[in-house]
Amino acid sequence: MEASFFRHLAAELAALLPGRRVGKIFAPADGALTLEVPAPRDRRHLLFRPAKQAGLLFLSAVKPTNPASPPARVMWLRKRLSGRRLLEAAVDWPNLRLAFSLSPGEGRHLLFDLRQDLRLVDDLPEDFGREPEWPELDAVLSNPEVWRRHPQISPPLRRFLGGLGAEASQAYEAVRQGLAPAFFLNDTEPPLAWDPGGERRGFATALEAATAHGERLLFPHLERLADSEERDRLKAARKRLTRNLAKLDQEEKRLRDMLGRKGDAEALRANLWRIKDEEGLTEAELDRPGEDALLLSLDPRLSPAENMARLFKLAGKAERGLEHLERRRVQLRAELDELGRLPAPGTATMAGNAAPARTAPLPRRCRDIAAQAFRSSDGFWLLRGKNKTANHALVTKAASPFDLWFHVQGGPGSHVLLKRDFPNQEVPRRSLIEAAVLAALKSWRSEDMRADVICALAKDVRPVKGAPPGQVQVDSLQETLRVDLDRDLERRLVETSPGE
Repeated sequence: MEASFFRHLAAELAALLPGRRVGKIFAPADGALTLEVPAPRDRRHLLFRPAKQAGLLFLSAVKPTNPASPPARVMWLRKRLSGRRLLEAAVDWPNLRLAFSLSPGEGRHLLFDLRQDLRLVDDLPEDFGREPEWPELDAVLSNPEVWRRHPQISPPLRRFLGGLGAEASQAYEAVRQGLAPAFFLNDTEPPLAWDPGGERRGFATALEAATAHGERLLFPHLERLADSEERDRLKAARKRLTRNLAKLDQEEKRLRDMLGRKGDAEALRANLWRIKDEEGLTEAELDRPGEDALLLSLDPRLSPAENMARLFKLAGKAERGLEHLERRRVQLRAELDELGRLPAPGTATMAGNAAPARTAPLPRRCRDIAAQAFRSSDGFWLLRGKNKTANHALVTKAASPFDLWFHVQGGPGSHVLLKRDFPNQEVPRRSLIEAAVLAALKSWRSEDMRADVICALAKDVRPVKGAPPGQVQVDSLQETLRVDLDRDLERRLVETSPGE
């Protein structure tokens, strides 16, 4: 995060958070933390992810999905932080650090260090919050390594000043004084406290810009991690099945060797009349019509008849074992083929503020649902349930809280889910209309020329307790769309069926 931008972000958080009580703490991913810091009419969560070059600190109305078992680090923090109030704030903005004193308990300060970690400390460093020295503008423009001694002079700031010419002095003075008319963000870079030009969105507050930037990075990252875990699980399953098939090959060789003893048993039975009364035989030479004589080793503890019975028993056991082995091999091969047909989770690139990357795979949790998958003209996944059970699963399993849900107004129909990569991602009007048309085409209005379709955030749609699958309660609508039913749209957008 750029230092001058963090200066404004930290100041806004320092004004907003004191007096709030820390609730539960979560770790949606390794290195990322979610802190509950509720206030009246403000249920946003504080999300923090330290990194040397791309640290994140922002408030979000959406709480990320968390693993079933919190890691030890989170349990340690919960024990020491939950229930304590954030008090006076201290800011060390050149070094990207923000601290809050705490109500009584272990550790007097909670320190957010965007380059390192979240820590409980008794005392802040002596130089914490000290105002930085500002070199002359000529020294800034002439020294590419100026940031090493003056961390507030970040490379983006130096590039910005270098491109201003005669206006650089005035802009530099505004940065020194901590002035920012607005905050600017494009689709790939962190937010800035000045306008470097190009296609960038402007935000009135640093917190709004930090939230927009943090949500678009963190939420797709968490989705990729979930798919990565699934990919590792599938890889381990394939390895296990391949190993078990190899063991079956070894077992088949052993059983066929046992089955080969059936010929020995039959030869012994044909010659039993000659040797049945002999005892303690270790071997016997057996005549075989049309073949050479067979020298067969015997167990001297058994009679010739008992040796014959033992050999027939082993052969019979081998025959039964081979039948079971073949059934097991068919089963394992079917499981391996099924894993081979499953689309492996891929690596999605970071989506911009509007259209998602077209290479982004369908999240794994959506692939076991009997839903038809489409791609909108702008690249968004559109999922339409094929039956009541699938409609229910779209709401309860496949949907992220910030996805958009569609259903025809006033009667039965399929649910349609538009998958977004992160909260508040802008969806072009064309994709909204396409999702609404898909919902209308599988509804009681399917034969009409035009239909009204409601749209809501997935977090505002919940199943009706005790009702049949697919019946939902919508707490809040985004809008109602009146759309013309384009019956060729399904053919143009159809992608695949994630589940049958």
